[in-house]
Amino acid sequence: MKFKNIFDNFLRLSAIAVMAMLPVFSSAEEFKVTLDKIGIYLSSAKPGDVITIADGLYKDVQLKWIATGSPAKSIIVKAEHPGKVIISGTSSLQLSGKYLTVSGLWFKDGIPARRSVVEFSANGTNAFGCRLTESVIENYNSYNRADQHVYVMLSGQKNRVDHCSLVGKKNIGVTLLVNLNGKDCLYNYHSIDHNYFGPRNVFGSNGAETIRIGTSQQSNESSRTTVSDNLFDRCSGEVEVVSVKSCDNVITRNTLWECQGLVVLRHGKRNEVSRNKFIGNGKPNTGGVRIVDEGHLVVNNTFWGLTGKRFFSALALMDCVPNSLPNRYVQVKNIEISDNHFFNCDHLQLGVGKDYERTLAPVGVRFNNNEIVNSRVTAPFEWVDSLTDITCKGNKLQISGEQSFEGFTRTQIYEMPVPTYNSVVKGRGASWWNSSLGQPSYTLLPSEKDIVQA
Repeated sequence: MKFKNIFDNFLRLSAIAVMAMLPVFSSAEEFKVTLDKIGIYLSSAKPGDVITIADGLYKDVQLKWIATGSPAKSIIVKAEHPGKVIISGTSSLQLSGKYLTVSGLWFKDGIPARRSVVEFSANGTNAFGCRLTESVIENYNSYNRADQHVYVMLSGQKNRVDHCSLVGKKNIGVTLLVNLNGKDCLYNYHSIDHNYFGPRNVFGSNGAETIRIGTSQQSNESSRTTVSDNLFDRCSGEVEVVSVKSCDNVITRNTLWECQGLVVLRHGKRNEVSRNKFIGNGKPNTGGVRIVDEGHLVVNNTFWGLTGKRFFSALALMDCVPNSLPNRYVQVKNIEISDNHFFNCDHLQLGVGKDYERTLAPVGVRFNNNEIVNSRVTAPFEWVDSLTDITCKGNKLQISGEQSFEGFTRTQIYEMPVPTYNSVVKGRGASWWNSSLGQPSYTLLPSEKDIVQA
């Protein structure tokens, strides 16, 4: 027994000595490399690894970054100094895999060589749990303004684009597109938050949205994308600034600043528009929310100084098409509009678009506990079509005239002050990029007339 104890102690001491001679490997590693070497390092990267990109100007690079991190430990690719890794020329980036975070890049003054500058898909595989943050895409345009390109295309599930600045888009095409093609893009739970979307000129045709979620063919599919805490600064590419064409999305706590356009629930059901700020400052064609289809919730939003009418109205409930195809106008049904504040907005219109084809008025509309202040109007709504199925309860009204309206109480209303530009831009976009905020270098052209688009 004594001999056995001596032998066991010898083995333990030997093991300790051997372990002391072995090199110690940390669970996560950090590397600093040039941009063209990132793909090589990602092929063997482990959860928690950090790959730093050396500062520099990189041109004409087609990047495919594929990696597999974990929910607790993403693999991180970041600029050595945010804003000093500049990617230009015909460059593009494709992200794929799981839990890959990319931070601090500046795509600047380039010409798109692909359908999108940044795409959450590579080699036919979509991204899952990936993130683009603290990055900028600025002035990425082809020479022909009719060439259609997208700045960012979200595919896959549970991806995030946050604290990015997307500016200077002049070509047709959506600035940020949520792609719903394929089962692994549905029920995606993407988050698009705390971004700055810079000014876009009036393009004059359909296809110049700032954000689009889905297409008419996917109008019955559930996306579950959340668009929150973004600033849309004079995004006037077309009437649909945010175009929702799918189900179960949430548009919340965003600010639309002097946009010649609206948040449009164009196709799809059960979407929510809540706690947003729509600030027109009396500029032409500034709008709020337009509603098509059913089951939507429009609550706790505030609208200031919006002048748009018809398809650009502060609030527009549309007349629709009987037995409509998905790509036309499905009847407005079961809509709740409550606890909103409308200050000095020129047009709240019901039955917008009524014509020989669009003949179905909205039904099941509940307009409750809203406030309307406007000394220039004598009625809360403009009835483009007669609605027989709208209920109004608990609303407050401060307008001209003395006529009473069912569901409205005339009273003195505290008018919320219009937020300042500096207050709404704070915390939006890449923190290191501020050269154009408030002072856009793009000429904004006023729209001469309403341009009705699908």
